[in-house]
Amino acid sequence: MLLDHFSGPVAGRMQWNSFHSAWAVKIAFALNDELPDGWIASPHLRYGIEVDVGVQEDAEEGPEFREEVSSAYTAPQPTLTLPAPVLTDSVEIWIEAIGYNPQIVGAIELVSPSNKRSKAGRTAFLSKCEALLSNGAGLMVVDVVTESKHSLHRELAERLDPSSTAQCDQLYACSYQPIERGEEHAVQVWESCLRIGEPLPTMPLPLRVGPTMPVDLDATYRETCRELRIRFDQPAAS
Repeated sequence: MLLDHFSGPVAGRMQWNSFHSAWAVKIAFALNDELPDGWIASPHLRYGIEVDVGVQEDAEEGPEFREEVSSAYTAPQPTLTLPAPVLTDSVEIWIEAIGYNPQIVGAIELVSPSNKRSKAGRTAFLSKCEALLSNGAGLMVVDVVTESKHSLHRELAERLDPSSTAQCDQLYACSYQPIERGEEHAVQVWESCLRIGEPLPTMPLPLRVGPTMPVDLDATYRETCRELRIRFDQPAAS
């Protein structure tokens, strides 16, 4: 049964990013129990509010270290200043084929608030999804973010086909499979609309040069809730 992690009792007891991180790990472990040899699923987590500790430590090496890497060369004034790419949250599971260098053959994206909140964040997220699909990887997007009504699934579908009629609006789990039909390229889509208080579905995750894996979102979600002591009958937050 899907809970609201962004408002109400659950949000008052645990931050959404803690739950998303644990859920991503649980999904990856469940996939590794089923994937054939030579394939591996691993969680990749990055939050825009995190501090790069490695950079801090390098900066604290002291003046002697800085003198070693100093140079007499002074760069001229830059000729152009461009907007920096948006650093948005990334909560995802990569499925890689170890014998292919390795390379991503499938990915599951758990949508975060920053992916939906601003136009720049939505553009960055959608561009990443498009890049995965253009490389032939299977993709799943799971959106349980209730604080924003934007539908990244609808926007991605309209990017791929402006005349598309995506079914799900705010909350959903959708899978995408790039396919070839002769000389034409297309993307097959499986849509499942989600609702607070109802079970999550089992979704297909098609892998490039590999099998289509079932992803039991409800089982992994319930197990994550159990291990984090989140009850489905949470009393109101005080």
